[in-house]
Amino acid sequence: MKRSTIALAIGTALVLSAIGTLETRAATITASELIQDVSTSGGRDLQRVRFDGTATTTLSAPDSTIVSDNSVSTSFGLSTKDDVTYVHRLDWLTHGTLTGALLEITAKGAQGNNDTVIVLDAPSLTLGTLAIGNSTTALLNSWNINVDYLTDDLLQIKIDKNLLARGDDAEDDKVEIVSSKLTFTWNTVSASSRVPDGGASVALLGIGVIGLLAFKRKVA
Repeated sequence: MKRSTIALAIGTALVLSAIGTLETRAATITASELIQDVSTSGGRDLQRVRFDGTATTTLSAPDSTIVSDNSVSTSFGLSTKDDVTYVHRLDWLTHGTLTGALLEITAKGAQGNNDTVIVLDAPSLTLGTLAIGNSTTALLNSWNINVDYLTDDLLQIKIDKNLLARGDDAEDDKVEIVSSKLTFTWNTVSASSRVPDGGASVALLGIGVIGLLAFKRKVA
């Protein structure tokens, strides 16, 4: 094989390798907002935990800030026969186009068909009912959320205590929403890691160009 042909092959390969390091890839970012009652005395002590994909920010007090920011009703965190309403927010961070969302609610004392979880939007969406449980053990309930309901960076939730569904107004027909967490994801573009050293890419490109020039001189 002629040296000029070898120079062409090597030069082309090195140039393509260097260019290849410029490729990008998509990475999935996961963030979340958790609203929970951390009281151990029977009252209410709200806490909000936000994770932006890198760091966690916890807001423990005052409750009034969380109530205002997330429109949390007075019934959240308490054993009650009243409806529970609140809002998960996504507008506290900059994110890309959402690809998925998961709502997780822990509750105590749910009675079943009258503890209905509803997304308040236009139109509203009934997710289902809370798992039947007792007043001492918090049970986890989860639903995947269509990202179309998050276009305004808000998810408005209502736990509907429809007492008529049971046909009575029993004193024990109470529910306690202990926590609610919205996890959401989006994709972002990151640099390829095929060659971590940017200087190596430049070196490969330079050697490749030299090889191609050598081929050009041979042909001339």
